[in-house]
Order: sequence, then structure tokens, then C-alpha cells
Amino acid sequence: MRILSLLAVFIISLSFNLPQAESIEFPPPKYTTTFHTVKKGESLGVLAGYYMLNPREWRKIREWNNGEIRGTRIYPGQELLIFINKKWEPPFDLDTYVKEWILGQGPKGASQSKEEIEIIQGPKN
Repeated sequence: MRILSLLAVFIISLSFNLPQAESIEFPPPKYTTTFHTVKKGESLGVLAGYYMLNPREWRKIREWNNGEIRGTRIYPGQELLIFINKKWEPPFDLDTYVKEWILGQGPKGASQSKEEIEIIQGPKN
């Protein structure tokens, strides 16, 4: 019993000699999160190009949403978690881009009539 009381006194005396911990300040985080609801025509590459400015970074989106994405396919209505830089600003209007370039429904991607194509390409011989 005497040994236990000496051991307790020794441990208590050690705790008084420990240096006090100083407060540590961490830098503010560089990234924030957002949720993106997938729309028709969007792909992982398009979303990576939009949010990370590099379509080749699509694998990161898949990793962040491991339980939601199987393979490389995403579907309209899916909610995807995306980490973006706090200084990020949209590089273009995503809805317009998808309509015009991917779905071909916008004014730039509107289908041309046969006559218009022949005028542009010249008559076929």
C-alpha cells in the first residue's frame, strides 16, 4: 500500500513539471464543399472541367463519391459531393455549355438543313 501511495505522489509531482501546451493556430482551409445535382448530358469529365478546371481530374470526383458512382457513369438526379477551391469562380455557364456542345440543342449546336450543309460543303459530285 505504501508503494502505491509513493507512486501516486510521484505521478502527481511529474504532472506539475510538464510544460503547458500552447495554442496552435491552423491555417484556414483552402477548400469548401458543394453538392452538384447531375443533369442530362453531364459527365465526370465535364464536371471536373467545370469545378476543377481540368477534365482529367474526373477520378477525384469518383473517389469523393465512392458509394454513389459505379465505374464512370453518372445519372441525372444524382447528388455528388465536390470539393472546390474557396477562390473558385465558374469558368463558364455549365447549363449552356451542356446544351450547346454536348446535347447540341443550343443555337450553336442547332441542326442544319440539308441545303445549308450542301452550301457550306459544296455540291456532291
